[in-house]
Amino acid sequence: MGSFTHCWKNKVRSLQLTTALLVCAMLACSANAIAQTIDESGFIRIDSATFDDKSDAWILNVDAEVQLSPTMRQGLNNGVPLQFIVEVKIKEPRRYWLDKTLQTFQYRYSLIYYELTRHYRLQSMDGNQSHNYRSLIEALDELGRVRNLTVMKPDHYHSAESPIAALRFQLDSKALPLPLQPLISSDWRLASEEYAWSLN
Repeated sequence: MGSFTHCWKNKVRSLQLTTALLVCAMLACSANAIAQTIDESGFIRIDSATFDDKSDAWILNVDAEVQLSPTMRQGLNNGVPLQFIVEVKIKEPRRYWLDKTLQTFQYRYSLIYYELTRHYRLQSMDGNQSHNYRSLIEALDELGRVRNLTVMKPDHYHSAESPIAALRFQLDSKALPLPLQPLISSDWRLASEEYAWSLN
């Protein structure tokens, strides 16, 4: 009887150990799958945005991280041009209604890959300034580093109560070739969350 009990306990311990190992393996696979999904998904994250105050305008500087999805990278490398919009709104908060927009500014950038010379060209579509990059990482780093954009102060700015600036950075889906323009949800949607700060 003692030998049978000892043998049974060993089998139970072995089963428990096997179960624990299987659970650990499953958790590790799940974590890897989640991490891979995060790495492969595109996003735009605004890390900081500041205004340098001038007499009749602000000078906008933005630091953001831009990551393209595999579908976007493949499309870009196959000749699909990407256009990005940096949109700034000056708003007046209203307590019992939607905020009042006093002024809206948009700045556009294009990103194109040239297969013949194997380089990426990032161009400011407002100032006609362009730079070439050998790697996509360098081009995206520069795209997320927005500097010295002029934002004019609206006429009613000084009379506004606690004005705020609201910034959004996004891929212009309407500028994509028609078959790629997303209807509801697709791999071709890419936009930051709104980044807002007080101007007082």
